[in-house]
Amino acid sequence: MGKISFTKSKMKLNFKEDKPTVYKIQQVNYAVVDTQTLIDDVAESCGLNKAMTKAALEGIVSRVCRYIGMGHAVQLGDLGTVKPVFTAKTQETAEELGAENVTSKKVRFYPGKRLKSVVKGISISEYDLSDGTIIDSDEDTDAPDTGGEDNAGGSEME
Repeated sequence: MGKISFTKSKMKLNFKEDKPTVYKIQQVNYAVVDTQTLIDDVAESCGLNKAMTKAALEGIVSRVCRYIGMGHAVQLGDLGTVKPVFTAKTQETAEELGAENVTSKKVRFYPGKRLKSVVKGISISEYDLSDGTIIDSDEDTDAPDTGGEDNAGGSEME
């Protein structure tokens, strides 16, 4: 399973009258997997060539955008669902409501069962910035293995 590291930092709450100082933790490391790396990995794990895998990914992105643009939610299996949503101003009467009350339009992602399970299995560790060592870990040895190399193409969930 993966690991997320954090550091501790101090912050002042200037919006409060007494301006107290509090401490928070914040994530210090994460890698971004670029599109080409994803294509290469999927192609290898599925036994497809890279060009076909890239075309399939581009086709999925194109169709998801098309359906979202039509106002539909798109369910992506155990990964989750993407859905267009909006926020709007309230009014005192129903007659005052209309499309002009919409203040923002967004795409919201709702993770699926498999993705939630993977995230639940990520361990959290404190990272010491001064010497680069891990101070503690909440290593979850009971977390199910629902992703990664050994299960890359599978979709089994309990």
